Amino acid sequence: MKEEGTYPKSSFIKLFDNKRTYFYEIIKEGTYPLTEQLHYTRNPKHPIPHNYVVKTQYGKAMYTVECSIEYVEKKPLYKICFGVNFSREVHSWETSTDAACKYYQEFNEMKEMEKNRNRNQSNKENKGKISGPLLFGLKLLSVERVRRTMSLDLKIRPFIDLGNSQKRRRILGLSQSVLDIVERERDNTFHPDDQVKLKQIKFEIDDDAYDINFGKVNKIEEIKKIEAVVKSMDKGHISREAYRSLARIEDLPREKAVCDVRQKINAEMKKKVPLTLVDLLQPTKFEPIREEPNITDSEIITNMLESIGKGGQRRITDILNYIIPLYIEKGILIPRQSTLHIRISGDGRNVGRKVKHVMVTMTLLNDLSGLQKPDNHYTLVLYPGAETYESLKNVLTPLISDLCILKEKGFNQIGGNQWPVELYFSSDWKFLAICLGMNAANAQYFCPWCDCNKNGINTTSKKINKSMDNIKVNYKQINGHIKEPLFHMIPLQNWVVDELHILLRITDRLWELMISDLRRETANEEIWKGKILSEMQRLNIPFQFWHEKNTNNLSYTSLMGPDKLKVLKEFDLFAVFQSITRAIQIRALWDQFNELYHLIQDKKTTGEFFRYKAKSWLDEFTAPSTGHPNRGNFVRGMYRIQDITPYIHVLCNHVAEFLEIHHKFGLAAFSCSAVEKKNHMQMGGIEIRENQQFWKC
Repeated sequence: MKEEGTYPKSSFIKLFDNKRTYFYEIIKEGTYPLTEQLHYTRNPKHPIPHNYVVKTQYGKAMYTVECSIEYVEKKPLYKICFGVNFSREVHSWETSTDAACKYYQEFNEMKEMEKNRNRNQSNKENKGKISGPLLFGLKLLSVERVRRTMSLDLKIRPFIDLGNSQKRRRILGLSQSVLDIVERERDNTFHPDDQVKLKQIKFEIDDDAYDINFGKVNKIEEIKKIEAVVKSMDKGHISREAYRSLARIEDLPREKAVCDVRQKINAEMKKKVPLTLVDLLQPTKFEPIREEPNITDSEIITNMLESIGKGGQRRITDILNYIIPLYIEKGILIPRQSTLHIRISGDGRNVGRKVKHVMVTMTLLNDLSGLQKPDNHYTLVLYPGAETYESLKNVLTPLISDLCILKEKGFNQIGGNQWPVELYFSSDWKFLAICLGMNAANAQYFCPWCDCNKNGINTTSKKINKSMDNIKVNYKQINGHIKEPLFHMIPLQNWVVDELHILLRITDRLWELMISDLRRETANEEIWKGKILSEMQRLNIPFQFWHEKNTNNLSYTSLMGPDKLKVLKEFDLFAVFQSITRAIQIRALWDQFNELYHLIQDKKTTGEFFRYKAKSWLDEFTAPSTGHPNRGNFVRGMYRIQDITPYIHVLCNHVAEFLEIHHKFGLAAFSCSAVEKKNHMQMGGIEIRENQQFWKC
């Protein structure tokens, strides 16, 4: 018989002579077992392969069958599937011809039944007998040649010596064998209704791990998985080398695929929200930072110092065009109905003892439920350097221009939607004062909102009596203001105090005053220090004291917000004070402040009620001594007017106003907690070079 085809380039082969024609599609060419296990056909002798599948068409009616051979316990099993969707099957342990005869018998019975059901229809019968080797395609010499070459390689050459294509064939062959075993044994182990699918197998060859996945690859899910990996690497600052090590241990996408997706994301973000670099006017020498550093990692510090002089910025309009469709989809923004309530915030962080990391962000107050998430605060400006008026003015010039246009004309979204805009500002005191062009908080005229000075810091009747329009035009004539405000387009009543820093800074002052009380009560420093350390240990709060080098100044651990709140509520003052009376006084003062802090966070709190509670607390804070110092009825007063801080002034005078003005959002909406978290997250990720910047949104 003559063979016609281009196997292995094409899997279709024609075998014919003057009487018969067979068409084959080689699905799996299979391999030959070891010589001592190999079986052959009868005359002429052809080796019988293992794990072999072929689809055969024959006869004038082009009948189609699927034939397969698999060695089971060193003996070939011949199978023939036929009928609709190959739903019927015969098999034989004897020969391919025996299997063909069984098929021929069942096939004719099936045709006879169809003939009886459809007597009026013509039917072509399969008159002759069928050759097993021909039906199974065992006489196809082109397939036999390729199979012999593969089998010779498998028997002789070690895996390490194979080429990539040969390695792939060998691995896939083993994987297919495992899949076939699972498919064959599935019905013997599980109920027919159980949906059992082999998803993956893992094995090692010479210490190299291989993972084989079965089924079609869901490209969308695969891309989502890789994008999640990129996000995790960015947030965790995981290097490519570290990821390669992890990928060798766990089932993770290849590093190249991750790198490709990262580049795609960067290219897309660069197109939608372009990042531009600005040169900053920075000093060549830096004054040392005397406060406790927020970051002490030497690699990050070195990276930041190398990046001095350049800052990154993004247009607020580009970010709005990017995020507004997402907020519309969530139902947070409604076109032609909603106003964009844009809050600007800023934060500086100490990196080591030499430089700061400064960030300016924006968020939409419309999304009240998402304001505490750092990802919902979008970075506008990011630079390593001084937190000064000059640096900020230099880098904020484009943003200031954009905000003026947004205030005047609103935001014209790409696509046609027009959005009215209301602007707000919130940050810690230092950043807010810099942006307002004011003196520091310890100046004689310190308040951003009223004309209060240090001599009247204990008053509780002050209200917001400044206006941004007046400050912009006449800042030189207004006490405390020394420079033009940067964000002059934002009304002063929309410069909202940060409730987080009210907690942090007033708690700091209460703690300092408590330490002063202990010093006055107990001369031996080690005694009361030991009591405090024991109490901190009970609260599971890491804490320690130390003396600054070459000085007698006592320093102690600076606590984070949650720990400060825990100390405020749960610290046992009776365990550290000898005087029960003093412990009762301080505990009452702390409890009242804790109540005030929770009232600030409650949107239902009215300004009138809060003003009353704040005034009562300040009266307790400055309560005078009673009785005669030399008699038993003497009760020492609390603290002096000089102990009142600017944040206490704001708490007792302006928080009530802000609660009334911004009751729609609540003061918790202006918390800078999420901004500080975002700044901390980005600190290790900024990497500015001459022509590139690694930026995290």
